[in-house]
Amino acid sequence: MPPFSSADRQDGPAGRRKRWPAFPYHVWTRASLGVSVAVTAVLFGVGAWQRRWIADDGLIVLRTTRNMLAGNGPVFNAGERVEANTSTVWSYLMWLGGWVAGPARLEHVALTLALVFSVAALAADKSYVLGVDGLACPFCAYGIEKRLNKVDGVTGVEVDIGKSTVRVTLQEGKPFSEERARQAVEEAGFTLRSYSEAEGETGGSDAK
Repeated sequence: MPPFSSADRQDGPAGRRKRWPAFPYHVWTRASLGVSVAVTAVLFGVGAWQRRWIADDGLIVLRTTRNMLAGNGPVFNAGERVEANTSTVWSYLMWLGGWVAGPARLEHVALTLALVFSVAALAADKSYVLGVDGLACPFCAYGIEKRLNKVDGVTGVEVDIGKSTVRVTLQEGKPFSEERARQAVEEAGFTLRSYSEAEGETGGSDAK
């Protein structure tokens, strides 16, 4: 066993952990590692630049929309009958948005439409906060989340173990009575302590 230095005797294991490097690599090892990282980064950058025309797959719809606005129809290249989109509805929504927005950039139109529909979807959903006794571990959270997700209309379940609450989000128009919540909670092996409609659409509101 190698002898301890004076610094080891003074600092102990905690002091040794603070000093760097813990494992003294040879200078050539460090140099080769640095060169390897640099070469990999350069090659990746060159390859990404050479293939930049396929790097933005999510905006293919913008090219189709521009052709639609130009009167060429829903095609990727004018004169070629090739449909390049995965959502016909989104393509025509983009076309309508681009037509209404006029000179605005289509990227901004896409962002605006996405935000509007996302907020509308959140506003349409309805949330409930359930106070549940017995939530003491991640496995408990998994069990009740799995059971509540089987309830018709449930689109999201958020479990807060610290507060012993469960936030359940449902589609608009789907009923979720206290009796139904109690049944689902008891089937998961827990006890429903409280039931209330959530106030606000963000954050975990406590049950009343």
